[in-house]
Amino acid sequence: MKQNFTFLFFLFAMTVFGQKTVNDSIEKKEFEEYDSLILKKTQLPNLLKTKQEFYFRLSYDGTKIDIWRDSLNNINGILTKYVYSRESKTNKRDTIIKKYPIHNSKEIHKLINESKILEIPLEKEIKNWENGRHGNTYTLEFADKDNYQIKSYWSPRAQDSTIIEAQKLVLFCDKINFLSKNDSLYQEFKDDLKPRLSYTINGYQSFYKIENSNIYLYYNGNYRLPLGIYFGYYVNKIKKKKFNMGIRFQIQNNLDNNLNFENVIWKRKIFGNQKTYFDSFRLIYEYNKLDYIKTFPKFENYKINYNGTIDKYFSFGVAYNQLKTQKTFNGISLGFSKRFESINLEPYYTIDIFENSITNYKIGLDKSFQIKTENKIFQIYTSLFYEKTFDFKSLNLSLVIPIKDWIIN
Repeated sequence: MKQNFTFLFFLFAMTVFGQKTVNDSIEKKEFEEYDSLILKKTQLPNLLKTKQEFYFRLSYDGTKIDIWRDSLNNINGILTKYVYSRESKTNKRDTIIKKYPIHNSKEIHKLINESKILEIPLEKEIKNWENGRHGNTYTLEFADKDNYQIKSYWSPRAQDSTIIEAQKLVLFCDKINFLSKNDSLYQEFKDDLKPRLSYTINGYQSFYKIENSNIYLYYNGNYRLPLGIYFGYYVNKIKKKKFNMGIRFQIQNNLDNNLNFENVIWKRKIFGNQKTYFDSFRLIYEYNKLDYIKTFPKFENYKINYNGTIDKYFSFGVAYNQLKTQKTFNGISLGFSKRFESINLEPYYTIDIFENSITNYKIGLDKSFQIKTENKIFQIYTSLFYEKTFDFKSLNLSLVIPIKDWIIN
């Protein structure tokens, strides 16, 4: 259904010859093409054909709230949530649907009657009502044995505050959402969705579902230490409680007894989950045994690191770095990078400063490549960099290849 369509209005009466309907034919066609498919998938009744004495439905993005009175004069209610999923690896699409009983149906029935919400004029009849491309379109449907009407309103919250009808709609929708417990049920609905899929509520609202936690295994080697394994565990949440924490172990060596070992514990989203700023806090331990470095062939690093990314601009890192050889040195580490999403390229520069002098540095380019197979898509990461580590200087090339990923949901 287009978000900017202006209005829908149907009226029909039962006669000896059947039903009569008064409507806008163009809007009716658009509505029926869209809604008939949703009604079929959700197995909700088409209100044009209902025989109930009272049936009301509020519809908006991914939500339908149905209230009706049955033949025994009982008030019933059901809340239906639905989203469209898309599997990025196979591009397979599906519709996910879940229904929840409404326990406050009588209160909502009373609200519908007392608010006189069905008496609000058609959208086109309300002075200064505006339409746009994006926003939430609310559709009200009502039917009994003899009559059917449907009215649609684009984004009541976006209208001028002087429009009384918009304020009535906002107040009504807020109350019905509260009574139906829509907000908490929506969160429950999202929590039950499968991870690692993209979901669309309508043509422009979408989100990606992250797994609760996962274990991953990568190959991670470079020119001088080609034998490498990268093993980690990340926890997004446990029982709806957010953690955003992970632990990672990395070991690289060669056939000449050279070795690098690194252990990282990190926590993401330190200062909130902001859309334009992402950050993390890391505790890092590193052990190196590298005989091609003559000054310190064996050394350890203990780092307390903070990383931040200003979306679309640059990333930075700053760390306290304690170096242990035969002696202990205190210093800092700094890093800067800039991501170019269109070409999957990220230049970076890192430096280690001990005893007020630049001891080590690395300058390089990260590049990722997307590999497609018959069953999945995965990324390969490469880095070409020039490094100075104490007395040793060299050009190096690293490669990271995913091996296995286990989802824990």
